[in-house]
Amino acid sequence: MENELSFDLIDLNGNVIRKEELVYIGRGCNASVWKYEKEKCAIKIFYPRGRTYALSFNVFKRMKNLELVNIVKAQQTLYEKTTSTKINKQQFDAYKMEYIETEKQALLDMKMTQLLQNLENLDKDIFVLSNNHIEMHDVNPKNIIWNKEDSMFHLIDIDMYEINRGKVKTIYEKNNIFLYILLRGVIRQEINSLNEMSDTSRRELIYDISSIFSIDSKIALVKKVEELAGKEKDLKTYVLSRFY
Repeated sequence: MENELSFDLIDLNGNVIRKEELVYIGRGCNASVWKYEKEKCAIKIFYPRGRTYALSFNVFKRMKNLELVNIVKAQQTLYEKTTSTKINKQQFDAYKMEYIETEKQALLDMKMTQLLQNLENLDKDIFVLSNNHIEMHDVNPKNIIWNKEDSMFHLIDIDMYEINRGKVKTIYEKNNIFLYILLRGVIRQEINSLNEMSDTSRRELIYDISSIFSIDSKIALVKKVEELAGKEKDLKTYVLSRFY
């Protein structure tokens, strides 16, 4: 069964995590995710067929000690416990990461002040990643979750991130492109689900939002959010006010 494990896990210090201690959360194409209540963390376990798309050990090492706020990183590598006493630390089967208690939350329902804080945090995270020559990939709406405890949205699934030895400025620009494509995609999906608007209004607003979230207008976007913060309760109120 998909929500049952057939093996225990072990870390490089010899600490064992029994399969019975893990609670199934969900699965993706290449891995399943479990909650480890004992340490209040989540554990991502790769399928054998998903090893090709697993997080690389070099990226793990480089990200491990970085101070990130909105991007969830791997904390510790884990390995399938076998009868062998030898472990190839670079060929890990799973990793620990922060467990986030999520709830369904639309970006459009986010207060302007919260949106601004998220944008600032993400910009800092991207700056840190770029300075360490880490390029983001697989940044899509499925990999964004809402943390109800800190009112922040977090990016998960860093497995396709890679090391880019090019110029930091170029990496930073690429990472910003990925981020703002993500935000445009999320908001586009949410606008399409609004029953209060006609199809024509949706198309016009999606075009407008896409121009706001354009690659080279991050400063303008933050300025717009700063102007609206305190004036509008949330982004949805602002969106609907454009047409009513």
